[in-house]
Amino acid sequence: QIDEFQEVLRRWNSGSGIEVTPGGFNEILQGSTTLTQGIIVVTGMEEVISEANRQAHPALYRRFQLRIRLGFLERGDVALFFRHFLAEFISGEPDEWQVWETRFLELFFDQRGGDITIDALKQFLMQQVTEACVRGFGTATPGQGAITRAFRIADDAKANFIDLLCDEEAMSAFFDEHVLRGQSCDSGKEVW
Repeated sequence: QIDEFQEVLRRWNSGSGIEVTPGGFNEILQGSTTLTQGIIVVTGMEEVISEANRQAHPALYRRFQLRIRLGFLERGDVALFFRHFLAEFISGEPDEWQVWETRFLELFFDQRGGDITIDALKQFLMQQVTEACVRGFGTATPGQGAITRAFRIADDAKANFIDLLCDEEAMSAFFDEHVLRGQSCDSGKEVW
């Protein structure tokens, strides 16, 4: 996956330094280093699929066989992602998860009105997990496979962690910063 591809396009279009040229990237997509099986996912904001970029880099855009536009998450999607993403870091009983989800969703939808992409939600949750690690709310243990270390919230720090996830000030600061960098999509809502 190549995330935030609009940054690559901006640098190519402005002529500022970037290690890989459009031609070099095309070689990766079609040359001998390309996957023989699998897919390459390029993600980013609206400008990734803009007509100006398509005209500026026609050889590159010919290789993008499928274009998908993702909208905002519904309330149920936010709840589902919240639980599945955080299950890697914290364990809880079904009734605990329900309380945590409800608390987070109420604050989140009060703060944002519900307009969020999966990427922005993941970034916010990961920022708070990182903060929990810094504050010593859990332990890092040897991971399995490609994961070299795994961080888990300690049972006695669950309440502190949920307070951190539902910190109104942190949530406001995070989303205010991202709205400033956001772009409008066709509906006039923010895309981040």
